[in-house]
Amino acid sequence: MVVTLTRSTVSAPTRKEGIPPNPPQSEDLGDNKTQYKSEIVILVSAPLIAEDFSPVEGLSVQQEIDEIVAVIEEIEANVAIEIIVKIATTESLLQVFAMSSRPIIIHFIGHGMQTDQGIALLLEDAVGKAKPFTSQDLNDLLAERPYPPCELALLNACHSEGLANSLITAGVPHIIAINAEDTILDVAARSFAKNFYQALFNTYSIINAFYHSRSAVKVNDDLKKLFNPKTWQQGINLEEALKFQLLPSTSQAHHQPLNLETGDRKVIITPSWEKTNLPSHDVTFVGRRLAIYEIVVELANYSKGHCIVLHGMGGMGKTALALAVGRWQHERKLWRDGVWFIKLRGIDSVVKAISILTLTLSLELAYMSCESLSQALRNQEVLLILDDLDQLLEDDADELVKLINSLLKCRKLGLLVTAREDLPMAEIPVRPMEVQEMNYGETKQAFSNYAPPQEQWDLDDLSQDDFEALIKFFDGYPFAIRLAATYIKETRCSLRMLCEALKLDPCETLKPISRKESRDNSLVATLEISYQVLPPGAREIFALLSFFPGGLTT
Repeated sequence: MVVTLTRSTVSAPTRKEGIPPNPPQSEDLGDNKTQYKSEIVILVSAPLIAEDFSPVEGLSVQQEIDEIVAVIEEIEANVAIEIIVKIATTESLLQVFAMSSRPIIIHFIGHGMQTDQGIALLLEDAVGKAKPFTSQDLNDLLAERPYPPCELALLNACHSEGLANSLITAGVPHIIAINAEDTILDVAARSFAKNFYQALFNTYSIINAFYHSRSAVKVNDDLKKLFNPKTWQQGINLEEALKFQLLPSTSQAHHQPLNLETGDRKVIITPSWEKTNLPSHDVTFVGRRLAIYEIVVELANYSKGHCIVLHGMGGMGKTALALAVGRWQHERKLWRDGVWFIKLRGIDSVVKAISILTLTLSLELAYMSCESLSQALRNQEVLLILDDLDQLLEDDADELVKLINSLLKCRKLGLLVTAREDLPMAEIPVRPMEVQEMNYGETKQAFSNYAPPQEQWDLDDLSQDDFEALIKFFDGYPFAIRLAATYIKETRCSLRMLCEALKLDPCETLKPISRKESRDNSLVATLEISYQVLPPGAREIFALLSFFPGGLTT
């Protein structure tokens, strides 16, 4: 019942590539071969789907970056370092390798895979589809370059040892990678990276920092809790730790510390999260990779001046999905003036909505009107997420259509909105998209994210059939999953007790214990709203289905 993330995708097997014992020596590099800028370039690849359109598992990328920044900030040594984060595409790799001032470290975070052409890292294309990047591709990119691209390369992805040979040939003296035959768990990769930088920036030699980081993986508490299918016991620490390789394996250069720039004070420059009010990450959000991809493609195909409407019953995850799309867009800097989330739940007039938009975007309007807002935004390249238009559709539908049409006349602006109902026909095409339930694996992961730690679940008296029945009961409905997890936290019950409570009275179980019921914390309350917005005929059918659960003829 434990869900774990690896940095791999499944495909055709390949042979393990040979690694020469020492990097080649270049006679003509002179003093330039040690001249690196005090930068860590972090290349992030988080594709949404594979080439066959299957979803690619999401990784805790932002968490790994945050942990690296945190440990560097906490070290006592006075160092000067700049951390640069780039999305890993073919174009961004060309930019990094073409830089006149070479970074001291290149750190790759993403997936690796085995293919018919050998080991490959998964890069992204413009809409989040995975692009395998093989060792031959890397050879071609590094060919005939006079200097190595960095002093140390950390490839934190499954099977990444298969690309090490290309970097060694290019003259990179220190490479850390994952054994070419192995996958690596996300938690192990993050633990290694965090502890490696902590040791490295405390002037450890590279080899000592490497061993320190492997030791940290060996004692990682999260890995101790995971079930090892090979040994039938908890704990996979040693197995994960030994997957990390320091290459070339016999190089004496590893016994020296990295040549870091020091000074009178610590200077750390990190990427800023600006021109948005979105949270940088959401630890409870899982899956939905294909849905995000479909929305990203729509935004790319229609470019600016287009409106996508996410429909779905209450609690289906429309808001969370819209936020995830917004984060993906903003991370890739696809909107020059940012991505902004406008919360409109309970807002019953367009004038109030315009006021909220104005405050969020720090605009100055002559009048609180659709025309004034459109005029203020006419040259802004911005994606607006208008969340929960239900009340506006009920109380001010005509003005809402006028507002959307007015906004979409801004040629560089895009709209992503959420609503339970359809929007009335607008002058400019509106693309409706239905938010579907989560799949089985996503349901399990979402429940684990919301619920207390698994050691509190008291699994001894719970059979696999009970747990499967629980997942089936949720039916991929995010709101029910969150409410059930909240019930466990509030009552401190076991999973077995939760199962029994849901069998006895699901409506009573999935509501707050000590607070007033609302659409945010009660299954009955949110379903009642969805029921009320149905057409009258549909409401009558629902009542009849209670007597005829097998269905009705016309």
